[in-house]
Amino acid sequence: MAIRAWLSRRRRAGFAARWPSLFPHLLTPGLLALATVGFFWQVLFAGAWMPAGGGDLAALLYPTYHFAARSLKSGTIPLWNPYLWSGLPFAADIQASLFYPINLFYFWLTPEVTYRGVMWLAVFHFWLAGVGMCLFLKRLLSPTASVPPASSLSISPAPLFGALAFMFSDYFIVHFGNLNLIAQAAWLPFIFLFYHRAMSERRPGLAVWAGVFLAVAATAGHFQPLLLIILGLGWDVLYHLGVTLSGRGAGRNPFRASLTAFIVTLLVGLGLAAPVWIPALEMVGHTARADYSYAQASAYSLPPAQLVGLLIPGFFGRDPALHWGAWDRVEVGYAGVLTLLLALLALLIRLSASSPVESTEQSTTRRVLTDRFASLTLVSLLLAMGGYTILHGWLYWLIPGMGNMRAPARFVFLMNFALATLAALGLETLLRGPDQQVRPALTRMLRPAPWVIGAIILFAIPLAFYAVITSQDKDPVIFARTSAAANGLVFFTGLLIAGVGLLSLRRRGKTPSTVVAALALGLLFFDLASLGSNVDVGYDDPTRAFDHPAVIRFLRSDPDLYRMDARTDVGPLWQPNIGLLYG
Repeated sequence: MAIRAWLSRRRRAGFAARWPSLFPHLLTPGLLALATVGFFWQVLFAGAWMPAGGGDLAALLYPTYHFAARSLKSGTIPLWNPYLWSGLPFAADIQASLFYPINLFYFWLTPEVTYRGVMWLAVFHFWLAGVGMCLFLKRLLSPTASVPPASSLSISPAPLFGALAFMFSDYFIVHFGNLNLIAQAAWLPFIFLFYHRAMSERRPGLAVWAGVFLAVAATAGHFQPLLLIILGLGWDVLYHLGVTLSGRGAGRNPFRASLTAFIVTLLVGLGLAAPVWIPALEMVGHTARADYSYAQASAYSLPPAQLVGLLIPGFFGRDPALHWGAWDRVEVGYAGVLTLLLALLALLIRLSASSPVESTEQSTTRRVLTDRFASLTLVSLLLAMGGYTILHGWLYWLIPGMGNMRAPARFVFLMNFALATLAALGLETLLRGPDQQVRPALTRMLRPAPWVIGAIILFAIPLAFYAVITSQDKDPVIFARTSAAANGLVFFTGLLIAGVGLLSLRRRGKTPSTVVAALALGLLFFDLASLGSNVDVGYDDPTRAFDHPAVIRFLRSDPDLYRMDARTDVGPLWQPNIGLLYG
């Protein structure tokens, strides 16, 4: 007992000694955790359910994870699903996420998989995406950073801003019910972190870690985000080919370094994940996806008219219950008004002359980073438009796997990643102060702002409220749509005024950088949480469709062999995957 007490005191003393050095490193993940909890307060504390009605999270993933966990705990690797139709492969179905490490840990940790536990798993991946984005941006911006942290506790405001913009962007919000999609997407920053380090430091060995994270992402349960991540890395290689050919590589060959890192990442990632994706590819050949026409593959493209959602996300109805566009509801890529303003600032600074205060290498690094992620933003936006542009058709023709996937709008995932990076770069440059490079860009940006805001207040808002007034005697659905659009326009105007005011404060040079950073972070979170935290939230338990005790007792006691089928439009009453829950 005395020895055990002595060891316990030593451990406590050791932790107390290390705590001051650990605390700064835990502060940023802690802030991101607080932001995540604040965003999802309804789900975590108020008994709400997401998505409203359950969606794929209830119909597919909850019973699938429940069956996987029950099988693994009984000592069986579930290669086959005998409870749907005449049976079908289970482990080969990539959406089963059977070998995803996070899922395996959750299965081990919990006595039984519940729907609320699966919801919390989705919430966790928002935080994971933010942590990865913060780490990536800290490394990416470190060559350009000349601003001390916002406090002595080593908070880096620009990476934190980019992390919030990415983790609460439209792709993650809209796809809360597609846990496998956001789980795979959450690993993108980790992959880019080590790919970037391998390329910039000329250390191909670091690309092995990028490959490891790519393999982890591959097990998360989907093909499309995985392919988009690979395409994003591929575009980066093409960009560095252009840099090399144009002679902007500063005497080095960035294309060779990026190509080497890309190949190593791909070989390691796909090699480690081969037991997952090879059976999944074989299974796809036996499904309807094997024969998709281009019309099917380009379904759920992002319509150009819906780009207004980059400013007013609810204009056409962000929530599926309120969507009213003449097209299928898709994600548009909203990441905050201030995110767009800071990304625009980064582009304007790129167009401005280099400051003589800066070193040539530092200025060149900023320009290359801006070009690199601005090009990814533009290309991914054009690809998200799918059938409305020619680029997606070329990929459908040239890239293996593109013909088996729908929903090109999901390319906004890469756009949000690149846009958040540009915004972080803009904020980092802004916090250095209005020097000879930043001040001209701010002037060019702020000069037309009063005219734009004035036109919105004098013309757009009155017209919007006129539409609301004249639609009161119309169909209630039409009145609700016009009211939502008017409210969105007013909210956007307020956010625009606040963002322009923040930039004006910094242009005057009298407001400390710490105050500007705190205001920017607060404004962004207020924006994204106010407009996103209520999307697809419901208070009716979606698992009621699985609750049929009398039917379950009858089926379990009946020795006859037969199968059950259910139409997909009776999901609220009877879930087709109910057999996975009850055997």
